[in-house]
Amino acid sequence: MEADLVIRNGTVLTGDGTATPGIGIAVRDDRIAAICMQDELPPAAQVIDATGKHVVPGLIDPHVHTRAPGYEYKEDFETCSAAAAAGGITTFLAMFNVKPPTISEENLRVLVDHGNAHSMVNFNVHGLVIETNFPEIGKMADAGISAIKFLMGYKFDISGTAGRADVKGLSCPADGAMLDAMQLIAETRVPLTVHAENEEIISYLQKVLKAKGRTDPMAHLEARPNIAEEEAISRLIMYTRLCGNKLHILHLPGREGVRLVRQAQQEGLRVTAETCPQYLLMTHEEHVAKYGSVAKINPPIRSKADQDALWEGIRRGGIDVIGTDHSPHTDEEKMVQRPHADIWTAMAGFVGVETSIPLMLTEVNKGRLTLSRLVELCSTTPARIFGLYPGRGVLRAGSAADVTILDMQKEGVIDRHKLHSKTTVTPFDGWKVKGMPTHTIVNGKVVYANGQVLGKPGDGHFVPAHYAS
Repeated sequence: MEADLVIRNGTVLTGDGTATPGIGIAVRDDRIAAICMQDELPPAAQVIDATGKHVVPGLIDPHVHTRAPGYEYKEDFETCSAAAAAGGITTFLAMFNVKPPTISEENLRVLVDHGNAHSMVNFNVHGLVIETNFPEIGKMADAGISAIKFLMGYKFDISGTAGRADVKGLSCPADGAMLDAMQLIAETRVPLTVHAENEEIISYLQKVLKAKGRTDPMAHLEARPNIAEEEAISRLIMYTRLCGNKLHILHLPGREGVRLVRQAQQEGLRVTAETCPQYLLMTHEEHVAKYGSVAKINPPIRSKADQDALWEGIRRGGIDVIGTDHSPHTDEEKMVQRPHADIWTAMAGFVGVETSIPLMLTEVNKGRLTLSRLVELCSTTPARIFGLYPGRGVLRAGSAADVTILDMQKEGVIDRHKLHSKTTVTPFDGWKVKGMPTHTIVNGKVVYANGQVLGKPGDGHFVPAHYAS
């Protein structure tokens, strides 16, 4: 057999927790044809020498706002997927707040068709549940969607006068309707993903703080306290216990949430959680005052005690996945030139799909977690949760040829002006990193190599999710 691609001489982490030197990978068409000893590898049209590097299952970012179709002035599918490729990401899950929003099977197909035409990496989608689209839940599941989402912590005027045109009218169902929706979601076997904050607490505190004239960056944190998150997660777990659905908490920043998720897991409930580099690496004590509106994100960056709990959750349970909440905004929307002006005016979120893996590999080099654990957090476990395993999230004969190659010794500095997204605001600008992706391989094709994006629109495609239970 002649292969299309062979990867030689690297240390291979197949996704089962072990690192194996002395073996290589052969790719034919878009699948892994063989994983075998070096002298058993077939000849190939293309050979990558991975000496001194680690070869891992293609990395997955389960939380990406592409902004496209519909809001291409911030980001488009080509720039987003190029940034993903440069960040070692072979698959991402796109969020719902595009135009039209993914609240129906028809709208889902619009996003899928757009992504298939424009993406350089693979993708799936989070749909959204509102009170008027319950009949669409099963249809979106049948179409292969990876997740269905509740957007708690927000309430938007349907006219758009609340300021967020991309999510207007997309508020979370009221509690009784949430229960009905969760029972329907349980029947589909698709996980329910949730932005988990109590909107009533947030709205009240925002009014109080604005009445006091507070516009400083810390006011944003004070308007979204830990209790808003704790209450929402606690309520969701109670409802999950009743409905039997799978529940995944998105972008978890607080210690109470870690505790609640761990307790639910110990109880045997199918509850998992994601955190993000901004919560693992920044604190409000050190970074919010420094970066101001640039670091504004929802939920907000919390305390050192919360950060410590997240790392403990990675070690002991309660944190299962690292995503990014990649959320591109323009410099004007993020108030880059006036980061300490009116915090209520600045948009929440910043880019992350390209910077996440170098930041987390830096923590591996510091000894805060192992590379095998990072592969679990950023590939194997998200693939399992979101219906992509074993086609993805593991390296084995027959699985998709989605592969990331990492150089743990390569050093660099994050420079927002060199990122591939269309808008590149990030508080990580200027941070030093050690450990970087050198190659990103999607469906057997090298889409990124040694600092150059080689992929073309259409190299990636929608990967349907499959749920056995």
